[in-house]
Amino acid sequence: MGYLPHHRLPGPGHQRRGDLHAVQPDRHPDAGHLHRLPGRGRGRCPAPKPHLRRARGLGRSPDGAGRDAGAHCLARLPRRLLVAGRGTSQRCDRPLRDASRHHRGHPGRRGHGRGAVTAQRTACQPLIAFAGRTLPEQWAQTLLEAVTDSTAGLPSEATLRFRDPHHRLTQSLGVRIGSPVTMAATTNVDSGPVPLFDGEVTALETTVDTLGTCTVVRAMDRAHRLMRGRTITSYTDQTLPAIAGQAARRAGLRLGTVAGQHPPLPYLAQPNLSDWELLQSLTGPRDLLVCVDGETLHLRRINDAADAPQPEVGSAGSPYVLEHGANLLSLQARLTSAGQVSDVTVHGWNPLAKKALSATSQATSSPRIRSGARGSDVVSAFRATTGLHVTDRSPTTDADTRATAAAIAAECAATLADIDAVVSGNPHLRANTPIALAGVGAPFTGKYTLTSCRHIVDTDGYRTHVRVGPLPRPPVPPNAPALIATGLATAIVADCKEPGNPGQGRVRLRLPWLSDTYITDWTRTTQHGGTKGGGIITPDVGDEVLIGFEHGRLDRPYILGGLYNPTDRPGPHTGPLVDPRSGHVNRRSLASRAGDRIELLDSTGRKGVVVTTGDGKATLTLDRAATTVTVASDGTITLRAGKKLILQAPQVDIN
Repeated sequence: MGYLPHHRLPGPGHQRRGDLHAVQPDRHPDAGHLHRLPGRGRGRCPAPKPHLRRARGLGRSPDGAGRDAGAHCLARLPRRLLVAGRGTSQRCDRPLRDASRHHRGHPGRRGHGRGAVTAQRTACQPLIAFAGRTLPEQWAQTLLEAVTDSTAGLPSEATLRFRDPHHRLTQSLGVRIGSPVTMAATTNVDSGPVPLFDGEVTALETTVDTLGTCTVVRAMDRAHRLMRGRTITSYTDQTLPAIAGQAARRAGLRLGTVAGQHPPLPYLAQPNLSDWELLQSLTGPRDLLVCVDGETLHLRRINDAADAPQPEVGSAGSPYVLEHGANLLSLQARLTSAGQVSDVTVHGWNPLAKKALSATSQATSSPRIRSGARGSDVVSAFRATTGLHVTDRSPTTDADTRATAAAIAAECAATLADIDAVVSGNPHLRANTPIALAGVGAPFTGKYTLTSCRHIVDTDGYRTHVRVGPLPRPPVPPNAPALIATGLATAIVADCKEPGNPGQGRVRLRLPWLSDTYITDWTRTTQHGGTKGGGIITPDVGDEVLIGFEHGRLDRPYILGGLYNPTDRPGPHTGPLVDPRSGHVNRRSLASRAGDRIELLDSTGRKGVVVTTGDGKATLTLDRAATTVTVASDGTITLRAGKKLILQAPQVDIN
C-alpha cells in the first residue's frame, strides 16, 4: 500500500513530553536553547524535526544506492542537519491526543468568535496499483504527491510524483504509457478504502532540479480514448444510445447508462469529428454529461443539488456537508449577477413544414444551486430586460428547440454561484456530487452540485479542493471546430432518388475533400423557387456542384449551382459562347445532359431564340432580325387542332 511516510494514521508511539526541546518563537532551534535529554548521552543533541516542505531532499531511493542532493548539501548547517524553516507551513506530525476534540461542536475549534475557518485534519494512505499490482512498499515510501482531478463533462486525471534519483521506477514497476492505474484512499474516518481514480497512464515525465530527481506518472480515465482520432461517418434513423454505443465500441468501452428517452434521429453527420466532440454536441443540448467509470461509458444527468443532505445535519452526520468550524479549511464564495438573464429564447427553422421555430425557457434558477439566492432576484434588481436570444443552434424540430432552450437557461442560471473551498481530505467527494454548505451564513448556506473536485495527498497532508460554478463548456457552446465550415466548397452528387419522391430536387452529396465514403443528408438545391411556380433543375449523379453551409455548419450544406471542369464540359451550341471580336457573350442557354437545349442568342449575327434537339434533327428558330419563325425537322411535323386550324397571311405558299 502506497502512503506518504509523514502522514501516518493516529496511533501510539508519538513523542513523549520528556522528548521535547525548546524552540525559539521564530521556530529556529538554537544550540543555546536546547535542553539535555535524559538517557541520550552527554553532549548529544537530538536531530531536529525535518522541514516537511523539503522532503524531496531527505530520504534515500529504494535501492539505498544514493541520496538526492538536498538542501543540507547546499547550506553549511551544524552537523549537516536540515532543520525546520521559518515559514508557518511547518506542521507538527505528532498524532492528535484526542481526535474527538476536532469534531463539530468543540468550542475550542470555533475561533472563539473570531470567525476564522478552522477544521480537523484527515490522515490518508493512498492505495495505488499499476496493472492490478499494488505499489510495493519500497516505492510507496518515495511517493511525494498524489493528485486526482475530476470535472463534470471532462475526463478525470491523476498525477503521481515519486522521488527517483536513479530513474528506475518505470522499469522496476513495468509502468508504461497505456498501463492501467487505480488509486483509492484509506483515511482515519472511513472503514475501508474509497476509490478515487480508475484510468490508464497517458504520460511519463522526469524532472531534475536542486530539490532532487523525480518521476511523474500522469493518467486519465478512459474517456480520453474518445478524444483520440477523428471519424468520418453518418447515422440514419438511429437513437442516441445506438450512436453512443458505436462510439464506445470504437474506444474499446462498453455502454452503460443513457439517461432519458431519445427518439431516432433521421440523420446525423460525423464529418471529421472525434467521438468526444460528437457526443458533446449531442449531450449538451440535452443537459447530459459524458463520463466513463472504469471501462463503461455513461451519459448521465447533472445531479440536482436538492439531493444533498440538509446543512443542519452537519459534517458529523454526513460526509457531504462542508461545515465551517468542522471540516471546512478555507472558503471563497461569491454570488454574482454577471451572466444572469431573465430567460433564454432559441430560434430555428423547420424546412419540412416551412415554419419558424421558437422556444423560451425561464432562467430563474438552476437545479445545481439550492441556496438563499436566485438568478431572478439579481436580474430584477437592475430593472432591465435581460433576455438572451440564441440564433446559431439551428434546431429543426420543436422538441430540439425546447430542449436546447431549457439546457442553455439552466447553464446561465448556474453562473450565479462561484465557490472555491478546501476541506479536510474527503474521498467521497467528486464532480457532479450534491453537497451542502453549512455555517457560512445567508445567502451562502445551502445545497450545491460540485463542478470539479481535486484530491491532494502530499507532505502537507490530505485535503480536497472543490468548486461550484459553470461547466467547462460555456452556456451557449460553440459548434465543434471540425463541424465548422466557412466559405464555400465543391461536392459530387451521389444520389438523386429521394425516398417518397417528393419532387423537390434534393440530392445527397459526396465530399471528396473530406472522405470518399462520407455521404451527406438529403440536400436542398437552389432553384427558381416559387409556390406552384418557378422551375426545377436538379443536378444529376456525378455532377460537380458548389455548396454553402447553413450558419457555417458542415452538416448543413446547400447546393448553389453546378460547375464545369476540363472533364465535364458543356454540350455543343450554336456559335461560340463569347464573340471573339466584341468580347461580349453571344448566348445564354439551358441544356439537358442529352443535348436538347434552348439558346438565347445575342450575337452580332443571329439574334433570337433557337430550340434544338440533341441530335440536331428538329429545330425551332425565332429570328429577331428577320422576324421569321422556322420549324425544321428531318421527320414529320404535325399541326393538330381540336376545332380548326387557321393559316392567315397575305400570301400562303404550300409546297
